[in-house]
Amino acid sequence: MNLELNTNYYRITISTIYTVFLVILLSPRFITGQDLPLKVMVETGHPLAVLCVDFSPDGKYLVTGGSDNTAKIWDVATGREIRSFRGHKGYVWSACFSPDGRYIATGSNDKTAKLWNAFTGEEIRSYGCYTNYITAVEFSPDGESIFTVSKDTSAHLWDVESGELVQTFREYINLGGYSDVDGHTDIISSVDFSPDGKYIVTGSYDKTAKLWTVNNAKVIRTFKGSITGIIDFTNKGHSDYITSVNFSPDGKFIVTASHDNTARLWRVANGAEIRVFKGHLMNIPNIGVTSVRFSPDGKYIVTGSLDKTAKLWDLKKNKAIHTFIGHNDFVNSVAFSPDGKYVATASGSIMKRMDNTIKIWDVNTGNEIRTLNDYTSTSDSIDFSINNESLVTVLWIGIAKLWNVARGTKIRTFDGRTNIFRQVDSKYISSYIVTGNDKGTTRIWDAGTGQITEIYSDSTHIITCACVSADGRFVATGSYNKTAKLWNKKTGKEVKTFYRHDGGIFAIGFSPNGKYIVTGSTDKTAKLWNVATGKAIRILRGHLNAVCSVNFSSDSKYIVTGDRKGTTKLWDVTSDTELATLYSIGKDDWAVITPDGFYDVSEGAKRYVYFVRGLDVYDLDKFTEFNRPNLLTSIINGGKIH
Repeated sequence: MNLELNTNYYRITISTIYTVFLVILLSPRFITGQDLPLKVMVETGHPLAVLCVDFSPDGKYLVTGGSDNTAKIWDVATGREIRSFRGHKGYVWSACFSPDGRYIATGSNDKTAKLWNAFTGEEIRSYGCYTNYITAVEFSPDGESIFTVSKDTSAHLWDVESGELVQTFREYINLGGYSDVDGHTDIISSVDFSPDGKYIVTGSYDKTAKLWTVNNAKVIRTFKGSITGIIDFTNKGHSDYITSVNFSPDGKFIVTASHDNTARLWRVANGAEIRVFKGHLMNIPNIGVTSVRFSPDGKYIVTGSLDKTAKLWDLKKNKAIHTFIGHNDFVNSVAFSPDGKYVATASGSIMKRMDNTIKIWDVNTGNEIRTLNDYTSTSDSIDFSINNESLVTVLWIGIAKLWNVARGTKIRTFDGRTNIFRQVDSKYISSYIVTGNDKGTTRIWDAGTGQITEIYSDSTHIITCACVSADGRFVATGSYNKTAKLWNKKTGKEVKTFYRHDGGIFAIGFSPNGKYIVTGSTDKTAKLWNVATGKAIRILRGHLNAVCSVNFSSDSKYIVTGDRKGTTKLWDVTSDTELATLYSIGKDDWAVITPDGFYDVSEGAKRYVYFVRGLDVYDLDKFTEFNRPNLLTSIINGGKIH
């Protein structure tokens, strides 16, 4: 009897252990690169400002966040983009690796922080209890907690595994005459854990940094000085808001960066300011130090500035020993590699598109080693005539131009600078061109004379795109109000309204057989509509950016769509199946990729196209069995790709 009970007990125990082992093994924490499928990767980079940068614990990878609402992982050795993390609806202000390198944490101005699987790109959970955007995220040294701070002056500690809130750090309160001044009185801009994980330092727009205990969220020290708002180096402390904070590797010092154009070194034990670092451009409006980090050995600090440079400072000599010059825009973030040999800098500004790169620098020489995110691709509104002899281009400034393809010469200019052209359709260019503008007006131009022949007005909506049916009977227009309209070309009367996208419509096209209209939208989808019924019959999903160009093949069997990042997709009209993605790379190169991973690329594109498994990168020649020359032709001819 006892033996039977013991046997059953051990059976249950072994079964339980085995089940727990499987659950642990298959959880995201234990997934490795070799357990994941092989995928074709085409480098697209951050099209907008790169706002933050951080090295992985082993120094092999970088994670960046940008104003394109994404975070990305990059291979340091090759400079190649490995993965994109998409899910935020606002700028990614902060991104970092977990201490074991398995997770990525991000903070955004969509008021959320997110936890991601670094190997798969999967979003694990979202932390959202804020009333304003997240300015910084940081993992604890043991990787068990995430600390998040917000523009609403609040700060929270979260458990990584459960996602539960562990601790709230007191913010400034002023209700009914009561004030808790232990916390910050303005936006918290930055955060860092002490090396032992017992303390947190925060920096704020209130010009102070504060030291907190993690276990009970108490402020034990405030690092502060001048509150006059005037830069005065005889008065200790920052005179403008703090942008960045960092603990020294031994936990004895804190370094802070500020919009007052200085970085300052503080002693943790007594809060004393012991050094000021000044050397970035001074006395220039809106120029400040944006980011600061200690080297892993604690001998140096690196600072980034709005003056477009970063500087390496020797703490013993108390002077800058290298200035990293090469960015064409603000340096928003800096980071040391774990071995201290390299510095990474992230650049760009939200209002301009001047740089948007990440650079890696040699600490010993100060030389630039590599630039990441230098891939760019743009697409304009352009259309060929049906006989391919002419094409028309449209410029944002309000001018359309008609060109002879064979000679490469301009035939005629259609000047509409008083009303911005949004899109042009010239499929039947031998007779006319149709344009739409931001005043709710659609114009039809005589291609031979350049004169306006017909005008359709819908003053309640901004017309963003327009096209004409093959038989010349109808004009279709798209607008900012998320709808498309069908017009009788002869009478100018509205015939039908197509409802609707979740964003403005920026592209529209008729099928040659006249049965369908396709629209492209800022909601990143294209829709296929039945002209007779006005109903949407297909939604084409797959673009990662606004769809700004659409067209049909001459036999009406295929739809081609293009987005603002220069990516083109080919679709089967009879289904919502994506057949291939076409990438325009630089000036002359291209790539064609199928959803199954088959590829055809130009020689110059091989730098930007490769295979990824987990965080491992492989050149295309490692898997030549997926290479299919003339891939696009085979697809259009109806061939099966195996």
